Amino acid sequence: MREVARIAEMQDGLVTTRQAVRVGVPRLSLARLAESEDLERLTHGVYRVRGADEDEYTGLRAAWLAADPGRTAAERAADLGHPVVVSHRSAAAVHGIGNMYADRHELTAPVRKQSRREDVTIRRAEVPRSDITISRGMLVTTIERTLADLARTEPELGDVADALADAHRRGAVDLKALAPMLDSAARRHGARNGGELLERMLELRGLDAKSTLVELAKQPELGLLLGAAWAPAIQSAVEAALRDALAPASKASAATTRDLGVHEDLARLARQALAGLPASVLLAKSRDE
Repeated sequence: MREVARIAEMQDGLVTTRQAVRVGVPRLSLARLAESEDLERLTHGVYRVRGADEDEYTGLRAAWLAADPGRTAAERAADLGHPVVVSHRSAAAVHGIGNMYADRHELTAPVRKQSRREDVTIRRAEVPRSDITISRGMLVTTIERTLADLARTEPELGDVADALADAHRRGAVDLKALAPMLDSAARRHGARNGGELLERMLELRGLDAKSTLVELAKQPELGLLLGAAWAPAIQSAVEAALRDALAPASKASAATTRDLGVHEDLARLARQALAGLPASVLLAKSRDE
């Protein structure tokens, strides 16, 4: 039991049969420990130590360990040459983005793997090291890779857009890196490329450059700064100037307005726009600051 507990301590209270056998614990001993309720069998070849904390990810963690049962979580994290990773809806749930119901545990492996469980899906695909992060004690696809995977598999683009919006509002997604990753899913959703698909998802949730500028132009701080001059016509002029100034960067990364939420910066750009500064000057200043 001491050997089993030592392994389980590093895996949120879980241990696989093969991990225990590696350190000299006979399979019969595991069966006896289960009979005495010192261990709880979660799935084929995976046990939980009695008294170990259980959370909403325990079932997913057991499925992930069972997919590569001979190696510990630490060994798998240290060697990403042939990783089995949590992906798709399961990864979205781990990252806390979107509202998709993760009724199955979804994993991705570089070689063909099968699970005896009906609630586990293991897809075959290469996941480079740059697309892997560690979360909740498991190897999980990054937010960008998760969104790209969902765009390739989810029937409703709006569901993927919800996940993107959650990540975007938290500042947890690199839109510039995400755009090319969406290329393989673009045609499926009627877009020419990943950048266009990304813009479409941002528009669906009001996070594109135009929608963001419209909302920023409504901020009362601008009216206070400009006083009586703040009229609908001037508001429209400011909005148009800022949108035109930021359009080139919007095409490049679709994230240009994220940092304009600071009212002081917006007010400065608004005053410059009203002063008639060229769009190129506005764009250069917004990039620099």
